[in-house]
Amino acid sequence: MSGLLLPPGSLVSPGLLLCPSSASPPSLPGTYVTPSNEVRCSVVGRLVVDAGGARVESGRHDELRGQIIDVGSLVLGRVSRVTPSAATLELLSVSSLPLLTPNSGTVRLEDVTSLLEKPELPDCFRVGDLIKARVVSLGDSRQFFLSTAEDEVRRGWLPGGGGGRLRRA
Repeated sequence: MSGLLLPPGSLVSPGLLLCPSSASPPSLPGTYVTPSNEVRCSVVGRLVVDAGGARVESGRHDELRGQIIDVGSLVLGRVSRVTPSAATLELLSVSSLPLLTPNSGTVRLEDVTSLLEKPELPDCFRVGDLIKARVVSLGDSRQFFLSTAEDEVRRGWLPGGGGGRLRRA
C-alpha cells in the first residue's frame, strides 16, 4: 500500500492516521476508513508491510509497557500554556519511549524548584519549551502533576522557538 505515513514496524494505536484520504482507500486488517476516506488504526499493535500488503498486527507488545505513566516516572513534555501559578505540558514521552496517546501534565509553582526563593513561572517556562519532569502525582482524569525540582530534571530544559535565553530556577 502506498501513501503510508509511518514506516513499517511502527507501534500504532487506535485513531492514528495511517494513510491520508484517497479516492479508493484500501481495507486493511486492524484499520477502519473514515467518512473522509482516511485510513486509521483500530487496534494497538505494529504496522506490518509485506508481499501481502499492509496490516496492523495486534497482540502483546513488550514495548507498550513503557507507555504507563506512574508516580516517579521521568517524562518529556512541550510547554503548551504558562500562567503565574502553573505551566501546562503536552507529554511526549515517558522513560525515553514516545507516548502513543496524548497526555497532559501540570508543573505548579511550588514544584518548579527546591530553593526557598520561588521564581516567576514566565521566567522559567515559555510556550514551546521542551521540559523533563518527574511525575509526583497522578492528578485527576485530565492531567498528571509534575515536578522539575531536582537537578537531573532541570538539566533537561530546552528553549523552544521563542528565541532568547531560558532563565533557570
